[in-house]
Amino acid sequence: MSRKSETILIVNSIAPNLMLRDIANSFFNKINAMDAPIIVIDFTGVRTISRSFAHQYLVRKKESPKEIKETNMPDNVSKMFDVVERSVSENHPRTLTLHLSKLGALTV
Repeated sequence: MSRKSETILIVNSIAPNLMLRDIANSFFNKINAMDAPIIVIDFTGVRTISRSFAHQYLVRKKESPKEIKETNMPDNVSKMFDVVERSVSENHPRTLTLHLSKLGALTV
């Protein structure tokens, strides 16, 4: 039995310029509500993508219960995803260091 897939032309769902984190969130809310377990996102016609959209897209893709695949991704969009993925992988794991002397903590 083959698993059902559905293709979404992202330019028709959003716009040719993918810009805001909130738009990426709304897009993934719709994807996650779909019945198909496999979603193919077709990037035909996309002209630009912001770093914030790309980052949120990757975050939501990782969290999604769907198997998400991309197709027809323009070079500039692919390069932005690469930049964001490298940035995220270089910055993790993050370590938080607290300097109590700089916090001005007060003990009573």
